[in-house]
Amino acid sequence: VILAVAPPGRGTVPITVTTPSGTSNHIPFTYVTAPVVTAIAPQAGDPAGGSDIIAVGSGFTGATAVSFGDAPAAGFTVASDTIIAATTPPGAGSVPVTVTTDSGTSNPVTYTYSTSLPPALVSAAPKNARPGRTIVIFGCKVNRATTVRFGQTPATSFEVLSDNVILAVAPPGRGTVPITVTTPSGTSNHIPFTYT
Repeated sequence: VILAVAPPGRGTVPITVTTPSGTSNHIPFTYVTAPVVTAIAPQAGDPAGGSDIIAVGSGFTGATAVSFGDAPAAGFTVASDTIIAATTPPGAGSVPVTVTTDSGTSNPVTYTYSTSLPPALVSAAPKNARPGRTIVIFGCKVNRATTVRFGQTPATSFEVLSDNVILAVAPPGRGTVPITVTTPSGTSNHIPFTYT
């Protein structure tokens, strides 16, 4: 029996042993590396949890956990070796987000819980529609929405489905207008919507 400390390396390499009588046959040894998180989006969300985030990096295949500080994600889905989606648990302050696989735990990336951040919009679907059509608005921190506007006109009605999704009925209008969402923390950026 020989005990040996593996040197730094990558991939699969042959292990051999040499004695005064010669060098042995080789047996394969594979280095495993912990996952790496390069970025998450969005980087902030509601302390109540329930926000959907996307982590981008590498080595996510076979992930066994996504953690927000000491708390496990409310749920997560591995989309590919480089993308993982997770739902935030309740929390407070800034916490490290990590991904764990059988190969180890990733570097941390900071996520901030805050009620004072205004909502942020990402997209709307469809982007072109007639008045009266229900529009799906995607963003973050939209769960406390008090107003949804198409230009200066409030939506005919709207329903908050989650911290990330609002359904809004387009009011009468013409041309291309900005959609905005207002919460007690402020008004979002705008995304374009075109009446057809």
